[in-house]
Amino acid sequence: MNDLDSRFLRLGDCFAQKFSWPGSYRYTVTTAAGACLPVSEGAYTILVKPRSAGGKGGQHRQHNAVVKQEGATLVADPAELEIEAGDMVLWHTPDATTPGFAVVGEGEGGNFSSSALTVEAVYSHPFGAPGRYEWVDAHGGRLRGEVNVENLDVRQPEDCKQWLEALSKGTLIKVVGDRSEPECVEILTGQTVFWAVEKAAGISITDSRLARKKPAQ
Repeated sequence: MNDLDSRFLRLGDCFAQKFSWPGSYRYTVTTAAGACLPVSEGAYTILVKPRSAGGKGGQHRQHNAVVKQEGATLVADPAELEIEAGDMVLWHTPDATTPGFAVVGEGEGGNFSSSALTVEAVYSHPFGAPGRYEWVDAHGGRLRGEVNVENLDVRQPEDCKQWLEALSKGTLIKVVGDRSEPECVEILTGQTVFWAVEKAAGISITDSRLARKKPAQ
């Protein structure tokens, strides 16, 4: 299972961004080393249309973009998306050989980045090993928290059922500014934690043991 570090998305990780404002957006998929570079002219596009009146029961939709490696290049599929204001786009990779990547974009409604989470963004990470995980903002902010992961004894059928039910449930942490709520969560091995960033000044969710290291690419 990959490390806890939103700066480098890998198999199991997801990054989602809500687009509340109509307009045209461009983004690129890059190794995190290139996350600070300008978005290239050949970037992928997201066209956000005004919300249609009462469309599909008024519910917002999620659109998925799959990231994979083709040769030496990281690509996103589909290359173009057309969504409505209020919809969310989710990026992930199904391939364990895909190197750690970042999604970096800009548009009429503002910039967005998986390596520096700001507004209406979500980062999720599954925990495959038990232990105590202290996480911080690797960009130097005061934000921090803790995830305690415990194994469940599944020798009995009832225990196994309990574990499988737990796997279907995610744990949510809300982030506003430099505060997380709750600051400490307890989960079982295999469960996923979701960080919903309502508003922040470009933060990361990073294992404290990695925060002072240059992540491996």
